[in-house]
Amino acid sequence: MGRNGVKPDNIINNQSGNLKELVVRPIFPEEEKTWNTLMASHHYLGFHSLTGKTLKYVALLNDRWVALIGWGAAALKCGHRDKWIGWSQEQKNQRLKYHWCSVKTLIFQQQTKIP
Repeated sequence: MGRNGVKPDNIINNQSGNLKELVVRPIFPEEEKTWNTLMASHHYLGFHSLTGKTLKYVALLNDRWVALIGWGAAALKCGHRDKWIGWSQEQKNQRLKYHWCSVKTLIFQQQTKIP
């Protein structure tokens, strides 16, 4: 049972798994509650929500969820990043929407129970 009282059903036990079968895809709208619950239950920092523009992905191996990834929009101002990239203000305004940051990543241990 996870920290938040979630009692998942299935067990990841992929001793014979082939990484060629790994699929990483955005979650479907009906999967968001499961994604949020698993992240809250199993991530060492917990989870409440992602802020701003976000993307939520799931990695599947043999049709089982093995990892969760949350992406968030890049910060508007980050001096070291902006200096390193070397964008002008106009370039930054045009291109920042293509820059995303991984904000939450969770890789399930082999014996983690998931729904």
